[in-house]
Amino acid sequence: MKICVKCGTSFEEEQEFCPKCGNESSITTDNIFASENGKSDNKNIKENKKRVIKLISIIAVIVVIVVSIVIALKVITPAKKGETAKDKLKSVSEKCIAKGTMLSSDGMSLFIDAEDSLDSDALEDIHTVLEELEIPDVIMREMETTTALMGRRVETCGDYEISWTFHPDNGLDVLVKIIE
Repeated sequence: MKICVKCGTSFEEEQEFCPKCGNESSITTDNIFASENGKSDNKNIKENKKRVIKLISIIAVIVVIVVSIVIALKVITPAKKGETAKDKLKSVSEKCIAKGTMLSSDGMSLFIDAEDSLDSDALEDIHTVLEELEIPDVIMREMETTTALMGRRVETCGDYEISWTFHPDNGLDVLVKIIE
């Protein structure tokens, strides 16, 4: 069966011209169904592409969230369960390398005594202690800008009181005490 593209009249396959208007341009009903199925297939393909894009987007968001949580857990490591300030101070003192770094006999304070202003081991210990005890960087910056004329400086942070003094000949001396 053919259909005239000009007037829409149906006529037999054997006829070359439309019996109503004489137009020779026509399409078969097989072509109509094929093109309708083609449109439907294209629509399904587009819908499937949209679904795949949505699925990939959702997976990407989930991956970003999981990675963020993992990074946060590695960066913000909470104190071990049951770990006290005293345990943390003892643990950090074991990482210290300077000759003048000493944990008190009761484990309640840690003293870092620099031999002079160039004692790199003592400075490394100070950085390690402050970082491990999660003391804000601003306190280290204050230590670095302390002069001999400022005398002993004291800051409190969480479970700890940090005091320090500086002299050009003796270097930076730091005392970390647990607040009771």
